[in-house]
Amino acid sequence: MLFQVKSRRVHEMARRDHFANALIPHGHQQNWDLIGKVIKEMERITSQWPDAETEVTVEGKNDLWGRYDSLIDARVGLGEDFRDVVRVDISRRSGDFDDVDRYLSVTLDKRKSETSWVYASGPVKRVCEDLVRRLQSYILEVVNHPQAPAVAAHPAGRKGVPGLDELAETLARFPGFLRSLTSSKEPNVKPPRVEKEKDLQVLVGACLRLIYNDVRPEDYISEYAGGRSRVDFFLPEVGIVVETKMIRESLSDRRVGEELLIDFGRYSSRPDCCGILAVIYDPKMILENPAGLEFDLSRSTSATRVIVVR
Repeated sequence: MLFQVKSRRVHEMARRDHFANALIPHGHQQNWDLIGKVIKEMERITSQWPDAETEVTVEGKNDLWGRYDSLIDARVGLGEDFRDVVRVDISRRSGDFDDVDRYLSVTLDKRKSETSWVYASGPVKRVCEDLVRRLQSYILEVVNHPQAPAVAAHPAGRKGVPGLDELAETLARFPGFLRSLTSSKEPNVKPPRVEKEKDLQVLVGACLRLIYNDVRPEDYISEYAGGRSRVDFFLPEVGIVVETKMIRESLSDRRVGEELLIDFGRYSSRPDCCGILAVIYDPKMILENPAGLEFDLSRSTSATRVIVVR
């Protein structure tokens, strides 16, 4: 996994005051024509970046791996092996390699178990979000995705409709919402009892219906590894999957992380999924490092947010 190490290293070195990302739904055909168009578009929308450089990294079967300065160099260097490529990372950065102040990347992966995404980091949050939306929209249009116009606006939400970041901030207040209900002295208002995951889903679903017009519970995704997978909620207005998880005594930090990573791979196979939010409810404070879990999983794939509420 040399590619993942390299990609993470660049992200760490960049002065990431702000970042934005968005999923590219599976179902498109990765090909060299598409990659060439993406590179040209990336260079066009970052043409004002000083000292900007482009880099193409490929990963494939039989430990195939390579890093090139251009698509032409990649095609020449790979030769006939280009057919074995399964993952391509296109990055555009401004500044020295050890002092990157702006960074834009696109990852295209053929494997349904993996995710494809757009990522941007830099000193201005709005600029990062705009770059991600424009590039995601461009890619979906190039591959003739049927929902390209709607999906392009999903990661940040449309005007008046909360997107992924806003939804995560709202549901992070879930414990206060519960305390308000349980401390009520009104005899006609019965406090909720959250004893199992299904109870949590009912309350989260009720919160979602205060925000979105269309909330689809227990929505199924297409076949994955021989079976169908169910998501707790899907929000078509913004293309967000919401997953809930209630922590039990038998669940360790590591096991929770592993289960969610598997889920993220499944959910991203939905052609209309552009973001994933996992709400982890840990009222007994079983998790040893909830902040670390949030940080690691929110960075593990593109357009994912993980919040632990207690």
